[in-house]
Amino acid sequence: MEKGKFYAVGTGPGNPELLTLKAVDIIERCGVIAAAESGGTENVALKTAERYTAGKEIVICDMPMIRDEAELGKVHDFTAERMAGILDLGKDVAFLTLGDPAVYSSAMYVFTRVKEMGYEVEMVPGITSFSAAAAALKVPLVERAEPLHVIPASYKGADFDALCGTKVYMKSGRGLPELRKRIAGKGAMMVENATMENERVYENLDEAEGEHGYFSLVIVPSEGGNK
Repeated sequence: MEKGKFYAVGTGPGNPELLTLKAVDIIERCGVIAAAESGGTENVALKTAERYTAGKEIVICDMPMIRDEAELGKVHDFTAERMAGILDLGKDVAFLTLGDPAVYSSAMYVFTRVKEMGYEVEMVPGITSFSAAAAALKVPLVERAEPLHVIPASYKGADFDALCGTKVYMKSGRGLPELRKRIAGKGAMMVENATMENERVYENLDEAEGEHGYFSLVIVPSEGGNK
């Protein structure tokens, strides 16, 4: 029996209108649709693509948001084996992920393992959340020779704040109070839930009072400003 093909499909930032034609084509052609579940009440990637998944087999993969490398490895191994079992039946799998699969996505951990197991794989890029946030703010991310730094806001490590160029702090919600102190006076902006129905745009981060959700993205413009 011919084995199925595994696709890591980026569904874009959350608005169904921002699904690419390629993503729609793959979703419609695949018999099995998979997505990661991390304990939230709603899978945004699945919701984004729901008009194209009617009647298909939906596989939800439990992939908790933990940082223990050993435990994460076990989860990713298990999920890859699960996908392999479906591919061995000759079924194509579209593993949906919000944004782009190459940017901080759970799908890539599975994709890499399935590829190493010898299955045919393909990545389908999606519109990133930081591109969507820049569009919502009506500002360029970078111009001329300015570099762009995409930073996971919840991780501690290098002195990212000192980097030159435009900085994008992804998934900033929980760490926003601390981040706000570090980047005070630098013209920071924020978009929460970019392109979704509950999108909120803050041209000045100081306006973003109170608590904010997981999909909060902060942009610190290059010195001199991008506005």
